[in-house]
Amino acid sequence: MPGKDWSIEGRYVEYCSCDHGCPCESMGEPTRGHCNGAVGFIIDKGHWEDVSLDGKKVVATFHFPRAIHHGEGHMQPILEDDLTDAQRDALFYILTGEDQPVGTQGRVVLLRRLAADHAAGCLHARLRVGIADLLVEHV
Repeated sequence: MPGKDWSIEGRYVEYCSCDHGCPCESMGEPTRGHCNGAVGFIIDKGHWEDVSLDGKKVVATFHFPRAIHHGEGHMQPILEDDLTDAQRDALFYILTGEDQPVGTQGRVVLLRRLAADHAAGCLHARLRVGIADLLVEHV
């Protein structure tokens, strides 16, 4: 069965347990053998079939027992309260990698709807959700 028609463009920030440079980005192995972290992005322009995802924010925590490209990970998305059911279903579909090759993504284990604040700039990025506040600055 062919995959759904979807596309997202936007700003992205990731925090993980690896050393600077994230070995997974170049198909390497994680610094400590596993990968734990958080990711946040704002979709500037996006859709899933005829469902608009423009302006939506997504934050997720994740754990991969090996490099991300091996799959078998777990992800906990934290989505905005104002999403429609169709937008929530669309983001779940994209985040689970349902129509992607095996090993591309992990398994979504829990959905939480919380207010998320994500800001990205040229020299720093901040991801705030509930009591978590992560800041990355240019080195």
